[in-house]
Amino acid sequence: MSTSSDSSVIIIGAGVIGLATAVELAARGHEVTVLDPAPASGATHFAGGMLAPAAEVVYQQDPLFPLMRASGAWYPELIDLVAAHTEVPTGYRAEGTLVVAADRADAQHLTELAEYQSLHGMEVERITVREARRAEPLLSPRLAGAVSIPGDTQVFPRQWAAALLSAAQGLGVRFFRTAAQ
Repeated sequence: MSTSSDSSVIIIGAGVIGLATAVELAARGHEVTVLDPAPASGATHFAGGMLAPAAEVVYQQDPLFPLMRASGAWYPELIDLVAAHTEVPTGYRAEGTLVVAADRADAQHLTELAEYQSLHGMEVERITVREARRAEPLLSPRLAGAVSIPGDTQVFPRQWAAALLSAAQGLGVRFFRTAAQ
């Protein structure tokens, strides 16, 4: 992909998506301006921060799965890009996701979902309740099942937004604290 320093872009909104877009474009040589009355606020303060292409699978959304996997695979590259342009910690964690079943009905659903996820190329590992409790000691011993999804990751949204904002500023992104008219 070619870059151009005489190419300018205006982004409306400085939530996680707007900031990530600004960082990526600025790193590729574009002149970027962001309009937002309160950058890195709003929904960013309430988001869960899950980067969970496998755990977030919903039945019959198969066309979305390649995009979910590609997005999950791309995120470490974005984390590295941001980290290269700021001292602010990114809040990125790569421990994976643990999904547990509270009863037999949950366990059956979890088994079916894990098969569905695996069928669509997602890494899902059935683990014993004992293994789940070793990973998370406060889980109930009465669990009926568990799976580990090692490829899922997460960010702490407020910390991630602060790192994105700092990196964008470090890359020369201009911010105007105003709403788009």
